[in-house]
Amino acid sequence: MKCVASLLVLVLTGLVGGPALSQANDRTVSSAQVAPPEASPAQPSPGQIAAAMDLLDANGSMTNVATMLDSLAPIQAAEIRREHPDIDAETLGVLQKAVRTDIVARQDEFKRLIATVYARHFSEDDLRSLAAFYRSDVGRKYIERMPVLIKEVTPVGALWAEGVAAEAIRKVLNQMNVSSQHT
Repeated sequence: MKCVASLLVLVLTGLVGGPALSQANDRTVSSAQVAPPEASPAQPSPGQIAAAMDLLDANGSMTNVATMLDSLAPIQAAEIRREHPDIDAETLGVLQKAVRTDIVARQDEFKRLIATVYARHFSEDDLRSLAAFYRSDVGRKYIERMPVLIKEVTPVGALWAEGVAAEAIRKVLNQMNVSSQHT
């Protein structure tokens, strides 16, 4: 499930994570809990956060959450089945619907988290310029095509990442086998 969350955040920048399903924990992350990178200012100004929120409105990031979740549904189902091999189709559907519903319902919370991160990396003027770009003709064209791009890129990215991960695991295991044979 961590793969699903990572893909969601990458395309939007998670909230869907294996521990959230398997442990049924009830954690909430606030913008104050998102630790700033060491090179970034500790706390963005309210103006920066407002400008970042406007940017997220302008670029349509939050409107793509449902599209992204729909694209990730087969990957999410496979991961749930890996974690819970005895799960029946009805329960799987209920779990997926619950996760999707909760994520969509909490988009404003996620939006503020994303805005806080953006505000740490861009000045208020930069954020306003980016929002203006997304409101331009070419920016609107980009936004208009984003749902199709997400649907096409998500499975490609997931397959690519899966292949790279499998290759890396094979390499490490082979190196470990070679090392253990020489000791």
